[in-house]
Amino acid sequence: MVEARRRRLLESYLGSGEVLVSETQPGLLRLARSRGLDDAAAWDVIQQAYASVYLEARELTDPESWLRTVVRRRSLDWHRRELSESAKRAGAQALAFVFAGGRRLSLDERIALRRALATLGPRLRLLVLYRYFDGYSEEEAARRAGYSPASAKKSLTRALAKLRRVLDPA
Repeated sequence: MVEARRRRLLESYLGSGEVLVSETQPGLLRLARSRGLDDAAAWDVIQQAYASVYLEARELTDPESWLRTVVRRRSLDWHRRELSESAKRAGAQALAFVFAGGRRLSLDERIALRRALATLGPRLRLLVLYRYFDGYSEEEAARRAGYSPASAKKSLTRALAKLRRVLDPA
């Protein structure tokens, strides 16, 4: 039965693609949203996934699992792009109130802060950047970074403690 469904989906996509799109779109949208994407970004990622299936259709045996894989990978790419753009826009100044009592950080302090941020894992760094660089609430930062609100609060506390240890090892 699973093999027949796969064959039907693949044949559909090689034709007009209507069956594949209608049967996979809701699940892909849920997957993209669960990866922390807003609706516009989720739709972009899904369209990229469909284009990828179209380009690889002759070699695919299971287009549905390929779509899920592409959505997962493109979601991660989207977050990496967001992280890069966020860091470029905000620089290290946004954490000044946490580490320097609100005063302007010197160049050496900003460099040290960037190095300290690099010690965090990519997902945790993304959470810290969303919360303190972009100024999102804890709930919104958690949603965007793919954390539950409670887990995000705990992770942010630990991340700030780690950044303090790295910045002031004494």
